[in-house]
Amino acid sequence: MTTAVLSLGIVFIYQSFFTVLRASDRCANYFSAVGFVDEKVWEACDSVRRQGSITDAEMSGELTAGGRNYTWGLWLEPGQAPDLYSINALLSWKEGARKQEIRRTSYALHEKNPE
Repeated sequence: MTTAVLSLGIVFIYQSFFTVLRASDRCANYFSAVGFVDEKVWEACDSVRRQGSITDAEMSGELTAGGRNYTWGLWLEPGQAPDLYSINALLSWKEGARKQEIRRTSYALHEKNPE
């Protein structure tokens, strides 16, 4: 009986440890991915402010970081006011059977040069 109780206690301790380890890994992946998405959104906002659009080369791609494959995409939508654009970003990756994703939305105003 004592062996069964101790075995069950050890199983619960290991299960808790591995749950914390998985959560820590998930957070590390999330924080590394957030920096990439924020940088892409900032680049797209800067491009829209200067040119009024972003090029097709800047719209989507794949990234491998930390042994994990990420897929990302950007798209523009016209805003409510003239020359206002909504910039949407999506970064996704798989963690086991789960699909994880980060979405960001920002707004940019195209600055026309007065002539």
